[in-house]
Order: sequence, then C-alpha cells, then structure tokens
Amino acid sequence: MKERETAIEILLKTHYENGYASDLLKNLEASKENQKEIGFVKKLVYGVLEEQKALDYFIREYSNTPFAHLDREILEILRISIYQYLFMDKVPEYAIVNEAQELVEKYSEDRNKAFVNGILRNAIRDEISKSDIKLKNKWTRLEVEYSVSKDLLDLLRKNYSDKTIKKILKSYNYSSDTMIRVNKSKTTKEELVSLLTEEGYKLRQHEEIDAVLILENSFGLTETEAFKKGYFTIQDASSVLSAFYADPEKNMNVLDLCAAPGSKTCQMAEIMNNTGSITANDLHRNKLRFIEENAERLGAENIETASFDGTVFRPEWEKQFDLVLLDAPCSGTGIISKKPEIKLRRTKEETKELVETQKKLIDQAVKYVKKGGYMLYSTCSILSEENEDQRDYILKHYNVEGFPLFYKGAERDYLKIMPYEIDQDGFFIAKFRKL
Repeated sequence: MKERETAIEILLKTHYENGYASDLLKNLEASKENQKEIGFVKKLVYGVLEEQKALDYFIREYSNTPFAHLDREILEILRISIYQYLFMDKVPEYAIVNEAQELVEKYSEDRNKAFVNGILRNAIRDEISKSDIKLKNKWTRLEVEYSVSKDLLDLLRKNYSDKTIKKILKSYNYSSDTMIRVNKSKTTKEELVSLLTEEGYKLRQHEEIDAVLILENSFGLTETEAFKKGYFTIQDASSVLSAFYADPEKNMNVLDLCAAPGSKTCQMAEIMNNTGSITANDLHRNKLRFIEENAERLGAENIETASFDGTVFRPEWEKQFDLVLLDAPCSGTGIISKKPEIKLRRTKEETKELVETQKKLIDQAVKYVKKGGYMLYSTCSILSEENEDQRDYILKHYNVEGFPLFYKGAERDYLKIMPYEIDQDGFFIAKFRKL
C-alpha cells in the first residue's frame, strides 16, 4: 500500500467531492491486514483535516504563488508533508521531502518539484512550529489554531463563553475510540467481551452506560463472527442514550422519523423484545437498505421501513403512534472529533436552513403522536438554536408537556451532553408527552 497516495486520494475526495473521511476510510478499516499502514493513512487524513488552517498558514508564508492559484494536488501534497514535519516525529525529514517529490511526479508536472522542494526545505530549515503562528486578532488566531470556519466560530461565540469555546475546540481534535452496543437479545456482555478479547481487541466499559463498550482499535471489527452474528452494533454512547430515553414499551406502535442507518431503531426493537411495531422512515430511499441489513443482522423483527419526506404531512399517520423518535438532521457540531470536515465546512446559512427543517419535521412529528403518547427530539448538535430553542418552540406551539429525564442521579428538563465530557459526543435529548 502506498500510504501517502491513499491519503492524497481520500483528501481530494473529501475537499472537492464533499466526501467524509470516516466513510472513505471505512473499507480500509474493515480488514485486519496492513494495520500499521492503514493507521498511518488514517493519522495523515484526520491530522490534515484537524490542522488544515494551520498547515495552510505555513504554506502561505513560504509560497510565492498566490494560495488560490495552487493546484489542488500540490496543495494536498504540501499539507500532508508539513503535517508530518509538525506532528509526526518518527518520520525523518529527508523521507518527507523525498516522498513529496515522488507524489509531485505522480500527480503533477516536474516543474512543480522545485516549488514543493523549496517550501518544504525552507520550512524545515526554519524549524517551524504551531507557536510560530502570529495573528493579532484573538478570534482569527483561534480559527487558524483549531482549524475552524469563521462561521462556526461565530455560532459558538453566540452560544458559549470564551472559556467554554476553548474547551469545545480542544475536544474537536481528540482521537475518538470506537464504541459498540451489546445486543442483549443475542448475547451477554461477558460473552461478547470474551469473544472479542480472544480476537485481540482491547475493550473497556463505558462509565455511564452498561451496554456500551469502548475499543482502542477497530480494524477488522465488522469482519468478526460476533459482528456478523449480530452480537453487537457500532453505536456511540450518545446515540444509545437517545433510544434509551425514548423508552418504548412492549407492544407500542413506534415511528422513527429520520431512522437511517437504523442503530436507534434496532435498539428500540431490542427494548421492546420484538413486540409491537416500529416504522423506520428515511427521506433517502437508498439508505433503507442499511436499516434493513442492520435489522436482519441484529434480529430486530418488528421493523418496517418507509421512505417519505418527513416535513410533509402524512394524514394516514395522524395520531397513530404511541411514540415518535425524531433524531433530526443538524449541524453536527457535537461529533466533529469523528467528522472533522464539519468544522471547515459549516456555515451560518446552512445552520439557519437546518433549524427551519427541524421545525418542519417537528410540526409533522407532533401530529403523529396519540394523546398521552410521547415524542423524543434529539440532535448531535451543541447549538441552542437547534436544541433548547426547539424545545421551547415545541412547548409553546403544541399541547404537550416536557417529560423529565434522569441522568447521573439528577432529574433534568432535557439532556445536553458536551463533546469534552468523557467518552461522549455532543448530543441533545428532550422528551414530551402529548396532552
């Protein structure tokens, strides 16, 4: 495997085809082979995305060519090369320069070899470090230091104190372990730990959630017999909490309005012991197969799939459901450590549009709940306009009452988890009962 070439290909697709590195790396991580090489690719890709604005700062400092005029391939070669110099001490300086030259030969013209060579040798000669970033404006400096868009930083400033913003930005660069949820309808936690330990995986228990285990290394995880037999699913703790607080009872009629890929849907089926019925809906018909595949593998037998636009009223579903779960599309500001592209791409205009979409989904979701039934609203955002403000909107406009949630021994009106909390993504959960 040519690791740097693979990293370049993934970064090009991420930057210019709106891909997500986590998705593009998934096929590589499915195998237990070449773990060292794949680990190197993963570190390069995530590292460049996490530090992109700092890397670009140095490229601008040393380039005579205007930044906007750089070929995209040359830009990615410079980014991965400078990242290696700044953050990967084990890679020798000569190897960084030599590999960059080979990449130029593959992706560009020979005339660019001298250009790339000059930038790298000058940067290495000057022994650059992140402490060399000199920007007078505090917020511009944070943008570059933590590689976030100005719009995202503005959104955070609107919501949080300076001290909390720094904690959030630091959390965005944390490496995220893989979390799995034990499928207790098929196995026990003890049996699963034993099976995965025998295969060489190191696991630890999540501090708050009994059914969640954390793995340091997920290479080949989906190829294990335990995965194929449906003994577990890959699901983050915050997502598990969403289905847990939805708390569907046996024989309920449940709607999961934005269900793909179906992790929470299947968890609710397990809680319901496969009684009643769950309608798993998603706007994108091509995503239904993920729900169906997960349901079959995990033994969830009470799930039916549907594909319609959740913002459009479906009269035959009015007052038909005991429980509606609305895990709404959102800014993703709570999961940036897993999807670092978000901190570079997210705009205020996009967020505003998402808030309006959430309201449209809420307007329909409430109509589908029976009198005395429940609705749970959740996002993987940490912005109040997508969370607390939407909760207020529901309470103001509909005949519902807030339903208390118990977390860490205390009763709460809603649950908001921050991404800097131990073993958690950022997440928001609010529950309501229809009067």
